Amino acid sequence: MNASLISGLDEPKGLALSGDDVFVANYGNGTIGEYTLSGATVNASLISGLNDPIGLAISGDDLFVATGNAVGESAI
Repeated sequence: MNASLISGLDEPKGLALSGDDVFVANYGNGTIGEYTLSGATVNASLISGLNDPIGLAISGDDLFVATGNAVGESAI
């Protein structure tokens, strides 16, 4: 595993895979970033303004985010 495949992460706490996309929960800056399996950035702040994102799950076209005080859902 290449720990530096994706640069610029801020305390990553969770990830989820969907096709060729990797979604990362950045605990440090309260964002969810979207990247490709090769490490290219699609959108480093796909979802922002979260309170301590700590986990992710994907079901179909829905991305579920666990934060320090709630679980939310967003379409991907």
